[in-house]
Amino acid sequence: MADPIPPKKTKGQQKIEVKPMDDAKKRSVTFTKRRAGLFKKADQLCALTGAEVALMVISPGGKPFTFGSPAVDAVIARYKSRRRWISRNLRLGKSWNSWRTRISEQRN
Repeated sequence: MADPIPPKKTKGQQKIEVKPMDDAKKRSVTFTKRRAGLFKKADQLCALTGAEVALMVISPGGKPFTFGSPAVDAVIARYKSRRRWISRNLRLGKSWNSWRTRISEQRN
């Protein structure tokens, strides 16, 4: 028979109930820690996959914090230019179908 598993000495990572915090000091500390963790995860995503990431978090006090790889402005500019390209090409969608039909008719 196998040996019984010894009891854990620590609680380890525990699930916490997500609810608004009443104490302003605890809320501030939690915000700072969670923000740091979020930025660390974004940095890891960039390092592991080569993704370009822009992240903006605004504190309860109204102060903005940003993270960007390579830079927030560069990622936002690329996003905006890509959206313009997509919307321009989506507007051509109806004419694209008629153009494709004409090409296939010319081939026959």
